[in-house]
Amino acid sequence: VLERAFSVPSLIGSLLIIITFCRARGFRKPINRLIFYATFGNIMSNVAAIMADEFLYNPTEAGCKLQAFIIQMFMPADAYWSLVMALNVYLTIYHKYDAQRLQRVEVIYLFCCYGLPFIPALTFIFINDPARGMFYGPARLWCWVTPKWVVVAMATLHCPVWVAIVITFAIYFRAGGEILRVRSSLRSLSSRSQDSHQLDDNETAFPKTAEVVVPSAVLPHFHPRAPHSSTLHRPSVSSVTVSTRARQVETYEQKYVESSKQTCDIREIENATQQGRKGRRLRAASDTDTAVWSYVKCTLLFFTALLVTWIPTTLNRLIALVNGSNLAGLEILTAIVLPLQGFFNAVIYAYTSREEFKGIWRDIRTRLPSWE
Repeated sequence: VLERAFSVPSLIGSLLIIITFCRARGFRKPINRLIFYATFGNIMSNVAAIMADEFLYNPTEAGCKLQAFIIQMFMPADAYWSLVMALNVYLTIYHKYDAQRLQRVEVIYLFCCYGLPFIPALTFIFINDPARGMFYGPARLWCWVTPKWVVVAMATLHCPVWVAIVITFAIYFRAGGEILRVRSSLRSLSSRSQDSHQLDDNETAFPKTAEVVVPSAVLPHFHPRAPHSSTLHRPSVSSVTVSTRARQVETYEQKYVESSKQTCDIREIENATQQGRKGRRLRAASDTDTAVWSYVKCTLLFFTALLVTWIPTTLNRLIALVNGSNLAGLEILTAIVLPLQGFFNAVIYAYTSREEFKGIWRDIRTRLPSWE
């Protein structure tokens, strides 16, 4: 009953992932694409969980072997996809892979996560030892690996899962230090950039276009004669006499001032361009760091959900191996958490796509009739 009850929210979450990912382009982020691939394994695991103990007392029927095959092949898929997410973090940080290059290796990921487990899962269908009996058969909760083959089950399912978990943890541990170092460097650069901008603002507190006042001492002195008068007027910046030679002085002044203005403007443009380039580089690095950190947070959530799923399941198997019997509490916990893998993934998917879901909700609200 528990397996079926907790499979329902997982199936609903899995359908939500598939529908939104296929229908809306905004949901097709790199992390969401990996969750999308893992969803098919979750659905198959839920199908096996819904079958529950239907064939538990008829181990020779094809339904029992089918249920065991599905569990053996698809139940550990989340652990392998968690490792894939960690590998993407490693490739992004240490080998500078972009989204296009990561997408090109997804075919390899699909083969490793679903193709390789298919080989032993299919092989075990045909194992029937006279001493220990069939490999697939009653396993208390459902049809899976029989207790007499529990060592082989640990070696072929639980061990690969925990190897994947350990490698995933090691990658995050190493990458975490690098991410923190990069974030610290970016904060330091941002702080220095702000201080530099403040210093530049203090130094250029005057208007950007500098008006250069040229004193009359640096210009040649002319004493033009005003028309109909013998009075001489000394031209200056503030006093302009309308005459041919005065216009020459005025033109000289104007050219000198305009040249000075252009020189100042060019220098300011160059400084602004340099500051702009630095700012753009800093913003680009900051945006990249934010994107990587967001990706890492989501993969860590996926990894945490994986631990919640597989710690009680593995403990249950180990206790059965050592004592020859299972603890009732661990069995109940296993029956709850294993079918919930799809639900956990749907929650992570919703978190990474919260802005897209908000947009969908806004569209729905605008289309609903107003009751006012």
